[in-house]
Amino acid sequence: MAVTLLASIFACAQAQVIEESFDAGVARWEPIEGDWSVEDGEYLQTDASSPAYRMSLLDSSWREGSIEVTATALARNLNGNVGATFGLVVKYLDEQRWCIARFGSYGSCNMLIHSGEDKQRIDLGGFSPEVGRGYRVGAIVSGGLIALVREGVVIAILDDPFPGEAGRPGLFTETRCRFDDVRIELIER
Repeated sequence: MAVTLLASIFACAQAQVIEESFDAGVARWEPIEGDWSVEDGEYLQTDASSPAYRMSLLDSSWREGSIEVTATALARNLNGNVGATFGLVVKYLDEQRWCIARFGSYGSCNMLIHSGEDKQRIDLGGFSPEVGRGYRVGAIVSGGLIALVREGVVIAILDDPFPGEAGRPGLFTETRCRFDDVRIELIER
């Protein structure tokens, strides 16, 4: 029902659709942390030297929209027992205010929210991705809500910690990972 509601909200709005296969490079992406490069039409993050939030952001902001990507963890990060992990930057307003959907970090799914000096983690259940297997993950931001999707199934609907505020979507990992077939809809009202 929630997915139907979110889809109907999108149907009433104009969307700019961005499809990224990385065959032409990464002109629209800005790495914030990590070692990011393109190889064989895939966007790779290869640094796993320490526990860190590695992000690359799209050059455009959104208040609402959707992002989905095929993500593949290439190795387990044994620093701090992070494990195999990947995710999405749902909104990056600045270095002090952002929210991230993490899939696999420490064997779970969660939403990590950083708002000023406060950091909050909302646990969404266990999940340990297989190294080398691609997973289709996504986030839908609409009407003050965020729906997180894994393999076409909504796994959680949460309040948007920054409703109505513009932030940049992006890609996230804490380990070596590859991303491909990104599809983003930036909603314009």
